[in-house]
Amino acid sequence: LIITARKLLQIIYAIYVHNTPYDPKRVFVAQPTK
Repeated sequence: LIITARKLLQIIYAIYVHNTPYDPKRVFVAQPTK
């Protein structure tokens, strides 16, 4: 739960600081599997 909350706060903070619109394609990048 804390990890999820931290991730959301990082996204919100980055959007606020850089004054950019939310782009889910940029936020949720698929991680390559090995």
